[in-house]
Amino acid sequence: MEITWQGTLWGMLSAITYTTFIFLSGSVEKDTPVVQKSALFTTGGMITVFFLNPPKELLHLPVLMEIAPYGFYLGLLGVVLPPLLFTIGMPHIGQGLGTILTSAELPIAVILSSLVLAEQVSMSQWFGVVLILGGIIAGNLKLSKTKIKSSYLERGSTL
Repeated sequence: MEITWQGTLWGMLSAITYTTFIFLSGSVEKDTPVVQKSALFTTGGMITVFFLNPPKELLHLPVLMEIAPYGFYLGLLGVVLPPLLFTIGMPHIGQGLGTILTSAELPIAVILSSLVLAEQVSMSQWFGVVLILGGIIAGNLKLSKTKIKSSYLERGSTL
């Protein structure tokens, strides 16, 4: 396995956009209606994707007609609902728990692709799944210890 600078760059850019999305979802313009906020996030994502990879194939009518029946369902389940539900939930659960919940998405996708679709998953991919799940567990353990310490300090200060 070779680590390239291009892969590292794309990974860092992905981390930056993910962090920005988490931050903006939970803290910016909390009074904005969730549908409008979700539409803005989705539109921004679409513009970014079209800028990086222009959809030239969609201009051909036969290709468009072939994929159109799947477009509604994929658009609803993959593009509309996730940001909408995420935008509704983030202000209620907070950025910390929201990050933990969203980081569980990738390991679940890899596990289900292996079990349901019988896809081949390499050892490095399983290592990544274990690493992510370990990070989630470690984050929860630290969070629990912090809560225990703060509640202990609050009780101690009231005595």
